Amino acid sequence: MLSLCMHKEWAPRKKQSTKTGFTIVELLIVVVVIAILAAITIVSYNGIQNRAKASAVQSAASQAAKKIALWKVDNADQSPDLATFTNLVGSGNIGQYQYTPGANGAFCVTATVNGISYNASNANPSPLEGGCDGHSANGVSAITNLVTNPSVENDTVGWSLTVNGTVGSRSTAAALVGTYGITATAPANGSDSGMQIPVSGSLTAGTVYTASFTLRAITAGNYSLSTQGTSGGSGRETKAMAANTTARFTYTWTTSVTGSVSFYAIRQGGVAAVHTFYVDGAMLTSGSSVPNYADGDTAGWIWDGARYNSTSTGKPV
Repeated sequence: MLSLCMHKEWAPRKKQSTKTGFTIVELLIVVVVIAILAAITIVSYNGIQNRAKASAVQSAASQAAKKIALWKVDNADQSPDLATFTNLVGSGNIGQYQYTPGANGAFCVTATVNGISYNASNANPSPLEGGCDGHSANGVSAITNLVTNPSVENDTVGWSLTVNGTVGSRSTAAALVGTYGITATAPANGSDSGMQIPVSGSLTAGTVYTASFTLRAITAGNYSLSTQGTSGGSGRETKAMAANTTARFTYTWTTSVTGSVSFYAIRQGGVAAVHTFYVDGAMLTSGSSVPNYADGDTAGWIWDGARYNSTSTGKPV
């Protein structure tokens, strides 16, 4: 009996099976750690990639500036024209460059690779981030103001100030942009009276254009921005304005044929009273957006020819 009891006491016990696994908290910690490591890897990779892109475009701008400098050594220190510049950088590569020559050896070249832009010039041969004045850069396209004397800062060249009996003149009192604007006095008659604004060249068929200017009505009345011409831009925007109020007028259209356009600021006819109004800050640009006023004196813009007597180009401001 005793031996039987002892046998039972010392008999090995059967092990109970145990199963182990990750808890929810442990799994979440692992997922978070993996996500952090992935984010660090992506940021590091993007940083390396962006630095490589920046290095490539800096090199392109630097090489172009060096080629121009070498060319100037053999050409009386004058800047090459666009055709010569194209030959210097190779016509197959010209798509990544924008180039503006200047007087007395001045120049500026913008290189753009993968949407990143750097510029180099005679003043700064080491590439700087961004584009030259008047150039597209970093994915933002430059626009051109086709009005050749848009804010009459120097004179009224190109403006016709006597349309249907209007008396117009340049004055500081009429300045709505800059220092000068146009004062116009329209007679009491049945005709649309005002002024014609100077526009450069022909407009291209099938292109969207937007005309704009700022007008201040000294006398209450109906005022219009009106376009006419062979380019199919005949139309207008009209506003009924109270005395001593200011508004920006715009009109957008698509040209039907290549040709000229006439661009007017007018007091509508059919009234038996003299009207006075101011006009300033005229623009005509391609596209349907209405840009803030800019010309060659605006930061980041250039005159495409003579100051106050040519088109001007730059990024929207």
